[in-house]
Amino acid sequence: MKDTIFLIFDKNGITGTRKTIPPLKAGEYSTRIDVTVDDKYFKRIIPIAKMEIDDGALIEPKMILENVEKPEDTICQLCGGSGCEACDASKLPEETP
Repeated sequence: MKDTIFLIFDKNGITGTRKTIPPLKAGEYSTRIDVTVDDKYFKRIIPIAKMEIDDGALIEPKMILENVEKPEDTICQLCGGSGCEACDASKLPEETP
């Protein structure tokens, strides 16, 4: 018996397997595993096999990030525009009455 699977995992462990290249979520990785099992093993209990996967075998998720510009009149939801590290409102132009 010969088959191929894709093992999907994240930092918490195995999250699934697929027969085709899987779509990956952020933080998920995958590796292709080619499995060959001699027919004689189907006539008795299959022994446990262990494997280690190195960096060269990983399929990492593709991440596409787009630049999003903040409108000039945006008010920070954290500080209300008074200035914080998240918005750095101190660099915003002052309003004129």
